Amino acid sequence: MDNLQVYKVYDTDTIDEIRSLVESIDEPRWIKRTELQPGRAIKDSTCSYEYCNHVQMPKELREYFKKIAPVYRDFFLSEIAINKYQPGDYIGPHRDRHDFRRNLVVSLQTSNDGLLIDETDQFIRDEAGQGVLIEGIGPIHSVPSTTQVRYSLIFLYE
Repeated sequence: MDNLQVYKVYDTDTIDEIRSLVESIDEPRWIKRTELQPGRAIKDSTCSYEYCNHVQMPKELREYFKKIAPVYRDFFLSEIAINKYQPGDYIGPHRDRHDFRRNLVVSLQTSNDGLLIDETDQFIRDEAGQGVLIEGIGPIHSVPSTTQVRYSLIFLYE
């Protein structure tokens, strides 16, 4: 797909450091989501996962992520978020928000969980350090019910 790229973003040592920092985030900073934002859900799909964006993050963590965020010419970093999934959590079919021109989702673990591109039935298995770059609102995609704790680091660009 033209509006989707998959590539290695971070090496193993960097991912280990990121994961350790993410796992140290205090529980009150995580927000439980059970509904997709208006206009994003496909056929009234739902979700169940925890979310911590740059507003909830400790300042030091937010600054660290800004330093390691990939830089793309003609795009600027607007938001940073982390999604945390417990076993059984998911995100139903949806499109990304229209106010971001790029959405980079980086897997923080290797597992059989991952991202499903619903439009093509392509499953992108989680590989630690691998990024999925979605241009614009991208294709319809989802996160099938997870089998283990799963984290994804998300950089949103305008």
